[in-house]
Amino acid sequence: GTTPANDGRGGRGRGSTLLSLVGLRLPCFPDAAGPTDTSSLVQASHHPPARFAALVEREQTQWAKREREIARLQQAVAKASLALPENGPVDHSSRPLPPAYEVGATLFCGLIFQLGWNRAVMIPRPSTDALVRAAAAEITTRLNSAGARPSGATKRVLDLGCGSGNVLLSIMRYCQPPAGVQLLGVGMDLSVEATELSRANAAVLLSSQGQRSVKFVTGDFGCLHKLGPTEDRLGPFDVIVCNPPYLDQALREDLASVAPELLAEPPAALFAANSGTAAYTAVVASIAACQPPMLSPGAVLLFELGKGTALSVQAAIDNLGIIGCRCAVIEPPKSLGAALLHGHLDQVGLGRGYVLEVRGLASIHS
Repeated sequence: GTTPANDGRGGRGRGSTLLSLVGLRLPCFPDAAGPTDTSSLVQASHHPPARFAALVEREQTQWAKREREIARLQQAVAKASLALPENGPVDHSSRPLPPAYEVGATLFCGLIFQLGWNRAVMIPRPSTDALVRAAAAEITTRLNSAGARPSGATKRVLDLGCGSGNVLLSIMRYCQPPAGVQLLGVGMDLSVEATELSRANAAVLLSSQGQRSVKFVTGDFGCLHKLGPTEDRLGPFDVIVCNPPYLDQALREDLASVAPELLAEPPAALFAANSGTAAYTAVVASIAACQPPMLSPGAVLLFELGKGTALSVQAAIDNLGIIGCRCAVIEPPKSLGAALLHGHLDQVGLGRGYVLEVRGLASIHS
C-alpha cells in the first residue's frame, strides 16, 4: 500500500511517498514439473504496522496544514489586490516549498509582503512583531517630543538586514508623525535582490503616507563605518533596528533535520558564526567605530534575540570592551493602539519575540 505525502503541485516541490507491504498474492506451484495452476493463489495480508499508520497520519496532517496556509495567503493577496509576478517558484529538490514561497507573499503585522520567487529573503516570523512594537514605541515617543518643537524636525530609523522590508515598513506604517515632523526610514541589506524587493513593497505600502519616506541601500551592516558620503548624510539615526542571523552555524545540519523548511531559506539570513553571536558583535563594533556618529544623542539600537540566546549575546557584546555600552533585554509593549497589528493578532496571536536594547553607543565620540 502507498500514501503520497503531497501532490507535487505542478513540479514546484515534490514530497516523498510512504510505502508499506500489507498484502501478497502469488500463483501456487503444486508440482514444479507440472503446469502452473493459475486458479490457485497463495495469499497473505496484514494490517499496516502502527508506526507506518502514525507516519501517514503525521504527513497528512502536515500537508493539510500547509494547504490551509497557502489558501490563507492566497486570500490575503487577493483581498489586497496585490499583483504578483507571473513566474512561479521553481524547485528541483524533493522538498515542498514553504507556503509563503509557494504563494510569493506572506502576512506580517497585518500587512502583506511580497517575497518574490527567487527566495532571496527569509520568511518573516510572527515573533518579529516584538521588534516592531519596541521600535515603534521608541519612535513614537521621539516623534511626539519633536512635535512640540518648530516644524521641520526629522526623525530617522535604520533597519539593518532589511530583507523584504517587513520590519521597517511595518514601523513606518504604524508610526504617525505629528504635524511638521518628518519620519525617514532607511533599510540596508547585503543582497541587491532584497533591497529591490523592499522597494517594491514600499511602493505598495507607503504609496500615500505623507510625512513618511523610505530609502533602501545595499551594504554590509558589519562595515557601517566604511559607508560612503551618500549614506552618511542620511544619519544620524534615532533608532536602529536589526533582526540578525542568530542560529548557530555549527548546528545548521542538526537544525535542518528537525526543521527541513529552513533549507529553503537563504543561509546568510539565518545562521551566524560564534554560536550565533557574530552578527550582533559586528553591528555593535561597526556602529561604535562610525565617525561622525551614526546614532543621535540618546538613540537606541534594538536587536531581535533568539530564544535562550540573551546571556550569550550580552556576554559577546560586553567582551568588545566598549566603554558606556549598556545592554538589557526589554519587554515590548503589548500593543500600540488598535491600528498596530490589526487583524494580525486574531490570526496568529501576539509574537513571543525577545528584544535586546543597546544604549550608550551615541556618546562614545562625544
